[in-house]
Amino acid sequence: MNCKDINKAIVKYGTDSDIPGFKDHISGCSRCKRLVNMIDTTIEEGSKSSNVEPDPFLFTRIEARMEKSNQKRPQLKLANYLAVATVIFAVSVFSGILVGNTFTDTQNNVITSEAEMNEYLLFEDLDNSLENDILLTDNE
Repeated sequence: MNCKDINKAIVKYGTDSDIPGFKDHISGCSRCKRLVNMIDTTIEEGSKSSNVEPDPFLFTRIEARMEKSNQKRPQLKLANYLAVATVIFAVSVFSGILVGNTFTDTQNNVITSEAEMNEYLLFEDLDNSLENDILLTDNE
């Protein structure tokens, strides 16, 4: 048997195995022997019965903490939520108005310059047509 087989046997059958070659390998391998000894020591320590007395005030302390956590905490009323929502809404509306006013001014400037350009083009076309009329009448 090798160390891998010993580990599998310990998992399946425990440390008191009657598998052929188990005891021979443990007597020759210090690592597996140490593993078997650690497992046996752990089992012995776990088997010992220890009678531990619980703290007599443990239940009282746990109960006090549970009662403290169950006490009602002050909660915000619906009126408080509505007041906060109203303030947020008012601030949003006024900031929107301020931002909108700054953009409206630039839009008015664009519209004004477009109107001036249209007037210029309109009068330019009139001037050209008058010149054409004059030229045409002179040629006749």
